[in-house]
Amino acid sequence: MATTKSIDGTDFLIYIAGTAVAYSTNGSLSLTAETRETTTKDNVDGFKSSSITKKSGTCSLEGLVAMDPTIGIEELFDYWRQGAKVLVKYSNEEAGDSRWQFTAAITNLELAAPQYDNSTYSCTLEVDGLVVRIANS
Repeated sequence: MATTKSIDGTDFLIYIAGTAVAYSTNGSLSLTAETRETTTKDNVDGFKSSSITKKSGTCSLEGLVAMDPTIGIEELFDYWRQGAKVLVKYSNEEAGDSRWQFTAAITNLELAAPQYDNSTYSCTLEVDGLVVRIANS
């Protein structure tokens, strides 16, 4: 049954190649659309009209650096270095809730190691192709 309350962000994880990215602290999915203007002399009161031409998306994640997880900074680096496209799932895994799934390539990978603080990473993935919304089973 689908979740009937507000979903805590902690419950949403980003999965790459079927495994949740370890030690993640933040994740987001941003979907955008480009338009082209289709305004004509017939438009009422001078309001602009437009049509969607292209859609795109990016997925960002941040986390703590650890060298032991199944999917962590080392594996993200390997995917980035190979230029490999990965299957990404953005989901809370609750039965009946939606998940967003797509193929993407890592376009940015950053590692930060401040003195006397947690070492962190951030990663940006660019969607390649269609984003689908599927009900978790």
